[in-house]
Amino acid sequence: MNTGISDIIDKCKKGHRDSQKQLYFLTIERLKKTLSRYCKNSVDAKDIIQSTYLKIFENIHLYNSSLGDFEAWSNRILINEYFQLLKKKKRNFYFEETSLEELETIQFNWSHFKIEEVKKVINKLSEKHAVLLNLHFFDELSYSELSKLLNIRESSVRSNICRARKAFEKEWCQFNK
Repeated sequence: MNTGISDIIDKCKKGHRDSQKQLYFLTIERLKKTLSRYCKNSVDAKDIIQSTYLKIFENIHLYNSSLGDFEAWSNRILINEYFQLLKKKKRNFYFEETSLEELETIQFNWSHFKIEEVKKVINKLSEKHAVLLNLHFFDELSYSELSKLLNIRESSVRSNICRARKAFEKEWCQFNK
């Protein structure tokens, strides 16, 4: 982390309002961009951004740069707030409890794709598949982390990601016609 943002974070930990404002303006566009991969409803997005910054500033004293960078820490708060909103609205995704053995394993290599094209194709998928692919491949959550976040077995996470990959590949073929 560059020293500029670490100084701002240190001042935020001491309660300096101007530093909180600086941190907000330094990070808002990145958080909005991340959130746009998950949330398509602008009203919900505004609520999530607001609750994310409330959590960031309430818990900034817990942030430790030696355990990870601020971007990853704030992204995790954002994703948790997104799922909290889904729970409040009683919008849970139904993830099938299956084992990976039930699905044929496919080799998936993101390096064959241009990132902007991938994002366009992911946006065409069901919300459930889009969220899974974003969390796993872009936000780099492990199967274990996804299992805890989604409250399903790790093997079910793997099989649901496999289904999402297949849906992506099918949509990709349509996209490239």
